[in-house]
Amino acid sequence: MAQSNLLQLPPRFEIRKIEAKDLSWVRAIFAHSNMLCSPLWSVALPRETQTERVYKFYHTMENLMSLVALDGNSYGVWDTQYQFKRPESASTGGKLYWDENKLDATSEQLLEQMDFPLVSVAVAYDGINKPDMSLYGPIIKLIPLFGHLHGAMEKGDIREPEAQKPKTAGEMLFRAGTATKADYGGLGIAKGLAHWLMREVAGKGFQGMQIGIAHAALEKVFMNPPAAFTAKIVSVVDLAEFEVEENGVKTKPCAACGDVPFKKIYISFG
Repeated sequence: MAQSNLLQLPPRFEIRKIEAKDLSWVRAIFAHSNMLCSPLWSVALPRETQTERVYKFYHTMENLMSLVALDGNSYGVWDTQYQFKRPESASTGGKLYWDENKLDATSEQLLEQMDFPLVSVAVAYDGINKPDMSLYGPIIKLIPLFGHLHGAMEKGDIREPEAQKPKTAGEMLFRAGTATKADYGGLGIAKGLAHWLMREVAGKGFQGMQIGIAHAALEKVFMNPPAAFTAKIVSVVDLAEFEVEENGVKTKPCAACGDVPFKKIYISFG
């Protein structure tokens, strides 16, 4: 466990490695944060089906998250002074209460039903263990735009193809995502966890890590890594101009997202 002095946060926060028993909470945080709070997905996708999509995204991530989050390099931040909202939550150490028949549940209601002390997550895996693309199939089927955007991100990578792939285990960390519960935003938790993880894996011998971001605050976090580390943007997708063609018709599905960044960043530890 990592104490909060390394996070530069109050002592109530603690970093712990993600375990199998935590995965339901991890998926809930990702689903709520991405579908309802992201300046990309909450804007580019139909708002009238947001709640239903939260539930579906929670399930479509199951197989992928079970693989990548248990690689041994994924961590979360726990609030050790968390006040449970319901007595039954305290007896189990936390619980998720989503009722997937409630398609009109608001973002605030879904957040209130996430009654557990895990508040932020950083999912990462050794790049040598990159999951098979078939595991992304359910996500792409639910959100085709996800596949289009990430395909463009990979295609636009300015590095030589061989430089994008690790040659051995323990060389390059791939960040699969980061998310924080909405009621814990603005406390610097994501930044603290991100920078702590960089130092942690560098200490294990990793030479660098890469991450895709779709949020200005995250761009700031990862483009300003701890001293001695250097960050470089290696791929950019201009969301305002990004086009998708279906049945011969071209659209710009992310035009309403404004200047939200969609970038891949590589951080060198050397």
